[in-house]
Amino acid sequence: MRLIDADNLTKETEKSMHDNPHKNRQISQNHLTEHIHFLSLIGRQSTVTDDRITKALEFVWNYGQIDGDHHKTWVIDQIVRILCGSNEEYKKWVDKYEEPLEDGDYYSWNQGINP
Repeated sequence: MRLIDADNLTKETEKSMHDNPHKNRQISQNHLTEHIHFLSLIGRQSTVTDDRITKALEFVWNYGQIDGDHHKTWVIDQIVRILCGSNEEYKKWVDKYEEPLEDGDYYSWNQGINP
């Protein structure tokens, strides 16, 4: 999933409505109607990303102060899981993280230890 700035998208869509380049009145009207419909859809979208961010911040609040690097690594892993939203997306993210770099080096993902 690719994150977008919904506020910026809304502003750009509204700007595009006013900068309507169409000379034909019917095409121009269709252009505006499509933009209005799109804006109504954006406004009704669930805030899954916002919910994940809130949940991740709550997790940090509850567990981020636990001593020990291995426990802090676990906290980071749990945050990544929350932000990915599913086991499938988490696995894709870890696989991408562990891909070799251009110079051949690579990093291993560490899940840490549950406190």
